[in-house]
Amino acid sequence: MAHEFIDERAIGVDGVNLFKIGSDENPTPLPRALTTKQSESLKALGDKIYGYYAHEKKSMIQSYTLGAMFMQMHTYWSSKKNQYISGRGFTQQGEYRQYSETQLDENGNQVEVNYWIDENGYPTTTNTGIPYMVWKGRPQEGILLTVSHFLTDMIKGDIDENGEQQRGWSYAWNKNYFKNTDEYAK
Repeated sequence: MAHEFIDERAIGVDGVNLFKIGSDENPTPLPRALTTKQSESLKALGDKIYGYYAHEKKSMIQSYTLGAMFMQMHTYWSSKKNQYISGRGFTQQGEYRQYSETQLDENGNQVEVNYWIDENGYPTTTNTGIPYMVWKGRPQEGILLTVSHFLTDMIKGDIDENGEQQRGWSYAWNKNYFKNTDEYAK
């Protein structure tokens, strides 16, 4: 998190100098409770839950009973539009996770390798006890786009590594719903 404040060029708690990481003997306090990505994530969650509109418009319309009901419908239809028609991508909502990669070992087997931070602040595969954390957004896709991909895989299918045509219910289900990685939404 401290490295993200440095990447954001955040001003330190003194209000003058840029934030810098202190030593173990003299640690530097963080400039804010949340990084910009974390605060944008919380705002995106609030927009998703409550809808989004200008504060002046909201105050004016909600001051009347019919206006309050209208704003509830405005929020409802806005969320329904996003639920059904939104494109494929990653949301601002997310979390920090330890960075890892899938690599091949000396026997050719796939192994998940976690990254850690060394004493100089650089990523390494040696376990130093300090995990190297990265921001991972959550994949999101509209219902209509998901259904269209599912039907395309079910009807048209794809060619597998053996050169055989794969299609049908089980192929589409396994391809779209049993992927246990963050890459399935790309």
